[in-house]
Amino acid sequence: MESLFDFDQNYFYWKVLFVLVVLIKATSMWQRSPLTLYYNKKNRLMSEFIEKTKVSQLEYRPYWLCVTPFLQTLVFILTEEATKFLRPEIFDRELLIVEDGGTLGIDWAWDKEDKGKKSARPSAKKPILLMAPGLGGANDNLYTTAMMREARK
Repeated sequence: MESLFDFDQNYFYWKVLFVLVVLIKATSMWQRSPLTLYYNKKNRLMSEFIEKTKVSQLEYRPYWLCVTPFLQTLVFILTEEATKFLRPEIFDRELLIVEDGGTLGIDWAWDKEDKGKKSARPSAKKPILLMAPGLGGANDNLYTTAMMREARK
């Protein structure tokens, strides 16, 4: 009978890969940390939100193949670039010049059915979602495009 650790040149590397995946999965199961919330306790709306939802019971768990911060960063960058290539978003940019000389850029995202139709205008029946991209400052960041896709649903 063959053991998992018997040296068989045909399947040795597959066995090593299997053992590594099991070890990584086991490691990731223990890597969790509870969510710590910092907010003003006098803020009644936030306090009610915390009490009525399960947000205070959430915990962070990394993706099981990304047990180190380096791997988490690498996978995020690769996922973002793949998303930009495979599922690009179409935007119309509108520039506004404000009184102090600054420029604001507004990117209007198209719905899936409106792609390529430059004459299409947003429907009055659809709400407008304003998203500020934060530090990245771009409209094609993974978290920005993911939020747009969820908002469209």
